[in-house]
Amino acid sequence: MGSTYFTGEEWELRSDRKYIDKLKKEYAKKVDEKKAILGVSEDIFNQIPFIADANEQVNTMLVGLENKNREGGKIDRQLADDKLLEVNEMMKLPSELADELFAAPLVNDVEKSMMFAEHYLRKADGIKYSLYELFADDYDKLQESLANGTFDAEVILSQKDEYSESTRSAIAALINQDLALPQLPITSTTQRTIRLMDSVFIGRLRAALHEAAGSYLTQYEKEPFIMNEKLLYSLDETIEIMEEMEKTLVAARQNQWLGHVVEGTMINLLEMILQGSTIEEFKSSDGSISEVHRNAWKQLASLGPDSGLGVIMAKVVEEMEESDWKRSELYSSLDDWRVYEAYSLAVEGNLEHFGMKPLKEMYDDLTFRLPNDQFNVEIENLFNEFSDAYDRDVLKNVHPLLILDLYYYANDKEDSVMMWHLTEPASREASLDEYETNDWVKEIALLDVTDSIRYNPSLIMDDGHKVLVPIEFERNGKMYYNVWMTYAKDQVWQVEKIVIEEGEL
Repeated sequence: MGSTYFTGEEWELRSDRKYIDKLKKEYAKKVDEKKAILGVSEDIFNQIPFIADANEQVNTMLVGLENKNREGGKIDRQLADDKLLEVNEMMKLPSELADELFAAPLVNDVEKSMMFAEHYLRKADGIKYSLYELFADDYDKLQESLANGTFDAEVILSQKDEYSESTRSAIAALINQDLALPQLPITSTTQRTIRLMDSVFIGRLRAALHEAAGSYLTQYEKEPFIMNEKLLYSLDETIEIMEEMEKTLVAARQNQWLGHVVEGTMINLLEMILQGSTIEEFKSSDGSISEVHRNAWKQLASLGPDSGLGVIMAKVVEEMEESDWKRSELYSSLDDWRVYEAYSLAVEGNLEHFGMKPLKEMYDDLTFRLPNDQFNVEIENLFNEFSDAYDRDVLKNVHPLLILDLYYYANDKEDSVMMWHLTEPASREASLDEYETNDWVKEIALLDVTDSIRYNPSLIMDDGHKVLVPIEFERNGKMYYNVWMTYAKDQVWQVEKIVIEEGEL
């Protein structure tokens, strides 16, 4: 019987192949463990965002290792082991994170408490909304039980003939992770709040975190998972929730994701209060705001000049009192974005920038014919003033058409710093240094081939977090592309996106 001989290099390659197979088995075992805890199908499990990210990273690593092994290269096992440990951390379920927190509380560490809150809530939301499709078969029955207050998770789990296996598996997964049921939109006016969230469990989380992180848990615990036409709490209870949330917003001013989560709920609660979508009667027989709502509005106004809600409601209450609580100009023009703007400025400590005038009324419809000598002089002066120190106060409430022209004027002057400052932050992925060094390229001089540009306030759009308006470019009697502008929190217009129709240039 013959023997097979391998060179040292061949043995090493063979050993590396076995090592790669070992990594695959270890990861597959970890996936099976997590999937078994949740009790959901492989397809649903892989849809959970943090699981999908982990899968992608592991697969990318394994493909790279296999390619290197195939090409005869030596793989870095330490690097691969470290990556697998990192991915294992990514795959931790909310229940595992909670156990770690209970073992090592963060009561005295505000920064780590905020980081935990974000990490935990991102994972919790990822699981909840990935399971949502499992309720499809029993959607109507769930709606009915939620609406009439008979929903009972434990009962549903035992009713195999009444509810599908997918529904029961989803509810079981939510229970074992102490998570609330995803929102099921209904139009009932019921005031009963039904959640799977265990208040004792939330109390343990709250007790293990710094108090500044508390209102994120309040937001998570109190936000109803059903859509109601009315608030689920009394005005007094709702305002208490809003006040607690505001304290955390200020404490977490650097955490944009958590801030948006809470701000969204805050705006929704305020809108429902102002629209009278509450348990209490909204108006009196003479058409004026009812006494209970007047007191609630005054309570919000009393939050003071450092509160976004306080600033808005103080003005609303002042105008309401002048009209015997029948009308207010600001109240009638208030929208999502106005509240969001005030709240964001309050969190940043810049409420002095908040203006009460509705955005659509700030500027009239305006068209600039090009070239325009007066326009050019104004742009040159603005360029010189802003380029001195790039102080954004110089640009506060400057017309968006002038900001756009300033952007292209800076392009002509090859002032990359100014162009970076005039670009909406979410649209500029690079830092200023990276942009100047690697990313900046001179753009096409679009205004040189344009007959006119137009600002039309009727086209303003509000997506709840920012205001956008397209600047229309016209040539030869027709609009051939536009530039989307955004209105920043400090009341400066910025360039977000340039859209050019294919073949137009």
